[in-house]
Amino acid sequence: MYPNCWLAVDQLRSRNGLDFPAWPNWCFLPLRGAIEILITGRSPSIQPVANFRNFAALATWRVTQGIYRFEPEIYEAVCDTSPTREIPLNILYKMPEWCVYIQTQGMESQGFHLFGAFAHLNWHAATAETQLILIFDTNKGLLSSGFAIGKWNLAESYDRLISESLVAAAFLRMPLATPEEQANFRNIILTFSGPVVSLLLYLCSQAAEIGDGTHAPRNPQPKTVRGLARQFPADKPTTWEVGVRLGAALRQARREEEAANAENSYSSAGPRPHIRRAHWHGFWTGSREGDHRSGKEKRRFDLRWLPPIAVKVSDVSTLAAVVRPVT
Repeated sequence: MYPNCWLAVDQLRSRNGLDFPAWPNWCFLPLRGAIEILITGRSPSIQPVANFRNFAALATWRVTQGIYRFEPEIYEAVCDTSPTREIPLNILYKMPEWCVYIQTQGMESQGFHLFGAFAHLNWHAATAETQLILIFDTNKGLLSSGFAIGKWNLAESYDRLISESLVAAAFLRMPLATPEEQANFRNIILTFSGPVVSLLLYLCSQAAEIGDGTHAPRNPQPKTVRGLARQFPADKPTTWEVGVRLGAALRQARREEEAANAENSYSSAGPRPHIRRAHWHGFWTGSREGDHRSGKEKRRFDLRWLPPIAVKVSDVSTLAAVVRPVT
């Protein structure tokens, strides 16, 4: 549908900070750039910008092609906690690759079955804001969504970005959905988004739990071809197992607990092995006497998101990794 689009992506990236507004390194292709490429390079019969979010995600994922598959025990524990407060931006900057594909397990909503989701960050030049873009891979095609990152919960973040998108769609004369269709779509997106965002936050905050410890996902370096820095596609998709050691440690601890014939949930040794749910926790930092005169940092309250934590589980690093064949 878009001839020579990959070359156009590299050409636009070479203009970063020149005749195109500068964007940070953690963003591979801003949505504004994706729109420009689609408008100028489309085939005549193709809607110019209807697919710009999908295009930006796939163009970004194309260069790494990482698929992240969670150990079942970890998957359930993480999905059980959806962000109720603002999305912690500082953690999202630690995404292992520019765009990741998170494999999901059995999520459904209103006839849509979710296989997985693409996730990447967008830089909005006009507002200098970071946005989280999620593209849901369903049995009915790709569903694109975005979230304005700020001191808002997930639903508020979605509504803020959607209001901007509706204004842009009207300006570009794109067809708009009816209010009922918009409401149904919002319900589907928020149903999928809570667990997926939790999985993404875990992925970003627990880098040591990705893979077998010998290799780690990373963004590739460009290759210069005829004076242009090119980002070529990965040779093939790579499946990264997430939480293998922690999942194995949790199962082992539970087997040991059962072998000891524990009669109740608590004993003199404390709680049974489990995963403590992800949660928000407040920390005080700085000196109580801190101010500009003493040169010490003034004491302040910092709200942080803590990922799922293993409780009463043996040292994960002593367990052998489980290797599964991938087809």
